[in-house]
This record gives sequence, structure tokens and C-alpha cells, in this order.
Amino acid sequence: ELITSSRFFCDDAGLAVTAGAVGNVGLSADAITGELGDVLLGRLPGRLGDELTVYGGVGLAWMDLAAAWAVYEAALATGRGQRVDFLA
Repeated sequence: ELITSSRFFCDDAGLAVTAGAVGNVGLSADAITGELGDVLLGRLPGRLGDELTVYGGVGLAWMDLAAAWAVYEAALATGRGQRVDFLA
């Protein structure tokens, strides 16, 4: 229900259907709004207003870490983030 009630983006539509968040719950490619690359290249808008937007990546764990680090750095740069010392 979360996927169908939101704008759902993924890294690879084919993989999302066969091995990811879409196919694993029995949905078809119609549930996918677009791929993240299309948003980054400006071909599709990301979030529209304050609607719910979901990203489901099928990639490797290091890809998730790289994306999370970019979001963390952007949040800190705009004063929206909070520095967390994970080693403490």
C-alpha cells in the first residue's frame, strides 16, 4: 500500500519488478513513477509538494551508504541536519 499510495522511484525499474520492492509484493511496473536517474537528470520531477515520495533501491549496500552520506552532508550544509558521532 505504501508504494501504490505514493510516488515511487527506484534505481532500476526492471530489477525493482523482478527482485526488488515492487515485484516482491506482487506489483507491476505500473507502480513505479520513475527511476532516480531520471530525477537527477531533470527528466522527471521528484517530490511534488509535501506528498509522500518513496525510493526503493535494488543496488548493493555500498550504494545505499553513498546515497545516505550525500543526504547527510546536504542536510548539514543547509542547517537541517545534526552531526552524530557513531564512534562515541
